[in-house]
Amino acid sequence: MYKKHSRFPFIRYISVAFWPTWIGLAILRCIIMLPYKQAIWTGSLLGRIIYLVPSAAKETARRNIAACFPELDAARQRRLLKDSFLSLGISLIEISMCWWALEKKILCRTRITGLDRLTALHEQKQGAILLTAHFTTIEIGGSVINRYLPVAIMYREQKNKLFDAIMVRARERNCYQVIHRNAIKTMIKTLRAGELCWYAPDQHYSGRQFVFADFFGRPAATTTATARLAELTAAKVLPFYQVRLPDYQGYEIVIDKPLENFPSGDVQHDTETINRALEQMIRQVPAQYLWSHRRFKKTPDGITPLYP
Repeated sequence: MYKKHSRFPFIRYISVAFWPTWIGLAILRCIIMLPYKQAIWTGSLLGRIIYLVPSAAKETARRNIAACFPELDAARQRRLLKDSFLSLGISLIEISMCWWALEKKILCRTRITGLDRLTALHEQKQGAILLTAHFTTIEIGGSVINRYLPVAIMYREQKNKLFDAIMVRARERNCYQVIHRNAIKTMIKTLRAGELCWYAPDQHYSGRQFVFADFFGRPAATTTATARLAELTAAKVLPFYQVRLPDYQGYEIVIDKPLENFPSGDVQHDTETINRALEQMIRQVPAQYLWSHRRFKKTPDGITPLYP
């Protein structure tokens, strides 16, 4: 949409180590050729298989759900765990659709609530941070919003070099700008220029600039970057998330109003405000959140670690 690219450097990824990835990508490309409902159903079947296989990711998700939803009894926690893995399986299909069939499979099935809020800021040349979380539908939000407004996307590199290269290439094709998560100076420059940036600060942070902030009733090591970016650039911060609708109806992207009195100048308070906003988003569709991430990996003194 925004850039033309040279041919993909296949020669870099022909070693045997990449063959399983190539096979997996080929299977996904074949699946998305199916009609939408059948493709999504296939994704849910894949998620069911992943759920049935014991894994460290499943155990992490189980512990996270138990810690974040103590009000649910054991049966409902298991149901949420299972639904989250079904959603994870579906997400593999949706990611493939975003990369190779965005208009045909995703865009035509997506509606946006609150787009006028973002459009007004863009027209005023007011920088804005789209505050989001790592939902299983995360690829949809960044890809679709760029069909309406130019939004820079933050990303982190993946361990699998082939998967990372294809992901970055697809995002560069679908999005206005792709910024590495460590390129903070680039993000500051972009926001100061009155541009829009998509940012997901909900995962565990082990750098120096963090505080422990409440997240679902438990202290979580959280980056203070959101508040610092807003302070340095005068950018507005708007909660932004996407919902997979039931019965194959498609998707809804939600853009909420900007956070009030943010930043306040108190980093601890502002980071807690960010986590509350993220928690509110997640509670809307808890089964569509990525619970397999070790969000509470670091704990303050006196708190029992959640993971072994």
